[in-house]
Amino acid sequence: MHFKGGILKEKDPSNYMEALEERFRFFAENVRDVLFIQDMNFNLMYVSPSVKNVFGYEVDELKYMDKIQYMTPESYDRAVQLFNYYSALAEKDPQVDVPLMEYEYIRKDGSTFWGEVKTGFFCDEDGKLLGTQGVLRNIDERKRIEDELRESKAKFQTIFDFSPQAICLSELATGTIREVNKKFCEISGHQKEQVLGRTPVELGLYSRVAREQFVEFLKQAGEVQGLEVRFKNKSGVTIDCLVFSKIITINQEELVLSILVDLTQQRRLEGMLRHAQKMEAVGTLAGGIAHDFNNLLQGIWGFTQVLLMDKSASDPDYGKIKAIEDVVQKGSELTRRLLLYARRVKSTLQPLQINDEIKEISKILERAVPKMIEINLDLAPDLKLVEADRTEFEQVLMNLCLNARDAMADGGTLSIQTRNVVLDNEFCRKNPGASPGEYVLLRVSDTGHGIDEKLAEHIFEPFFTTKDIGKGTGLGLAMVYSIVKAHKGHITCASKVGEGTTFSIYLPSLNGKGVVSLPQGVVKESEDTSGARILLVDDEDMILETTTPILEHHGFEVVTAKSGEEALEIFQREPGKFDLVMLDLGMPGMGGKACLRELRKISPQVNVLIASGYCPGEQDEELMALGVSGFVGKPYRTTYLIEEINRVLANRRNS
Repeated sequence: MHFKGGILKEKDPSNYMEALEERFRFFAENVRDVLFIQDMNFNLMYVSPSVKNVFGYEVDELKYMDKIQYMTPESYDRAVQLFNYYSALAEKDPQVDVPLMEYEYIRKDGSTFWGEVKTGFFCDEDGKLLGTQGVLRNIDERKRIEDELRESKAKFQTIFDFSPQAICLSELATGTIREVNKKFCEISGHQKEQVLGRTPVELGLYSRVAREQFVEFLKQAGEVQGLEVRFKNKSGVTIDCLVFSKIITINQEELVLSILVDLTQQRRLEGMLRHAQKMEAVGTLAGGIAHDFNNLLQGIWGFTQVLLMDKSASDPDYGKIKAIEDVVQKGSELTRRLLLYARRVKSTLQPLQINDEIKEISKILERAVPKMIEINLDLAPDLKLVEADRTEFEQVLMNLCLNARDAMADGGTLSIQTRNVVLDNEFCRKNPGASPGEYVLLRVSDTGHGIDEKLAEHIFEPFFTTKDIGKGTGLGLAMVYSIVKAHKGHITCASKVGEGTTFSIYLPSLNGKGVVSLPQGVVKESEDTSGARILLVDDEDMILETTTPILEHHGFEVVTAKSGEEALEIFQREPGKFDLVMLDLGMPGMGGKACLRELRKISPQVNVLIASGYCPGEQDEELMALGVSGFVGKPYRTTYLIEEINRVLANRRNS
C-alpha cells in the first residue's frame, strides 16, 4: 500500500478498503469541522472527534443525545421540516442536492453558535434510504463579520441617503448611473428607478458634448474640486451646482463618484442680500434727498407766508400764492413717503384690531373703486391683535387696494382676507427674513392683469412703477415694504400674468382680546409769549430769510446763526438772554447734535426746539435725553410752528 499523486493504489482489495478507511479516519479525526452520520430518525451513528472543540461534548455524550438537546427550538423545528421535505424528494432520487443550511446550536456550557450544514442522503443496495451524512462548520466568526458588514452598509446607506448633498455613482466608460441618493432625485426631479441604469445624457441633464468634456477633464486631473456646472432637471429648470468628482475602482471597474452641491438656495440668498443692500442704500439716499428737498420746500413755503402777510383774501395774487402753498403741500407729502420708506418717521405703535380698520377703509373703497369691481371681505371672527401704527396700517391697506383697482380696469374682484396663522421653520427657511411664531395674516388679492415674473423682482424698489408717466411715483409698494419690515412683519407677493396678484402680509400677533384706547391729547389755550427772544440756527440762508420775518410778525425777537459754531459764540456772549433756541440738525461743521450738547453745558435749562428736514426717528430718545423741548419737521406750517413755540415757552414758565 502506498500513496502517489494523492491516489491510493493497492492490488489486494481487502488491503485497499482497509487503507481507505484509515485515510478517512485520519481526515475525520483531524478536520476542524464536525463530520456526522445519522439515521432517518436523527440518531447519530457517527460523529467526528472535532465535536469536542465545537460543542464541548465528548463523542459518546453527543452520540446518544436527542437532537433537540443541542439545537435551539426554532432551529430544531426548521431542521425537521426541511428534513421531511428533502427526504420525500430523496425517496425518488437519493442523489437530491440539499442546499447549505444554517442552524443555531447549543454548546454544553449553554452558549449558542451558528453552524452551516451540508448534508446528503445515503441508501442500501436496494435504494432504501438509511440516513444522512454531512459536515457541520462553525460560522460564528463569519456571521459576526456579516453582521458588521450589514451594520456598516446600513450606516453608509443612511449617510448616503440622507446626505444634504446629491451623490451619484456612475460608470466612467459609459456614464451609466449605478447609484444615487435622495437629494440627487430631489434636485434632478427623477425617481430613483427612473435614474438607475440610464445615463445623465439620456435623462436630459446635460448634453453629450458636455459629458465628454467633463470626462476628459476628469481623466486628466483624476478628480474635480468645486467645478461650477449647470444642468436641467426633469421640469426643464436650470440648476446651478458645484461638482466634486473622483475616479474610484470597485471590483476592478472604474467608476465616478460625484457629489453635487445645489447652489439654488445660495444664489437666492445672495440675490436677496444684494436686494436688501440696494434697498438700504436707496433708503439712505432717499432720506438724504428728502432732507434737502424739505429745506427747499421750507424756503418756498416761507416766502409764500411772507407774501401772504401783506395780502388780503381779496388781493388778486392771494389765490396764486395759496396755489403755491398747495404745491408745497403735495411736495411735502412726497418727501414724507420717502422718509417713511427710509424709516426716518417714527411709528406710534398701539394694540390694533385690523378687522375694524379694514371695515372702516372698505367704506372709503366703495367710493374709490369702480362699481364693476366687487369688494369681498373674508375676515376671521377671532382675529388676534397686532401692535401697529394705525395711520401706517391704513396707508399699507389703501395702497394695496388702490393698486389692485388699477390692475382691474375692466372689472374683477378685490378680496381682503384675515387669518390667525403660525409660521413654522419650513416657511421661514423658504422665506428668509421671516421668523417662526404666531402672526396675523392680511391678504389682498385681485383678479387683474398680474405681474410678470421679472418685474415682480423689483416691485418693492422705490421709484419702480409699471404705470404710465404721471400716474404713479413708484413709492407706494416701497413704502408698504418698509412699513411691514418696521413692524417686524413679512410680506410676499404671488402673481401670474392674466390671473391676478396676491399680497400676503404677516404681522406678529399680540396676546389680548380688546383694543386699548389711548388718551387723546389735551389742547390748552396758548399763553401770551410775545416778546420772547429766539436764537434761530440754520445753515440755509433761504430759511433764515423767510422764518425770521414770520417769527417777528408774531411778536418774537429773533437772532440768527448760520452754524453750530456761530450759535455757541452768540449764546456764550449773552448767556441766559435767549428764551428758545430753534436748532437745525443737519448742518456742516459741528452739526446740530454737537451744538445741542455744548448749549446744555453752558445753560442746562435752555429751551431747544429741533427743526429738521427729516424726523430723527430712533434718535428721539437720545435727543430728549439731551434736553430737547420739542420738534418741528420741515416744511412746517406757520400756525403749527407758532403753536409749538408757544407750547415750549409756556411749559418752561409753568415748570
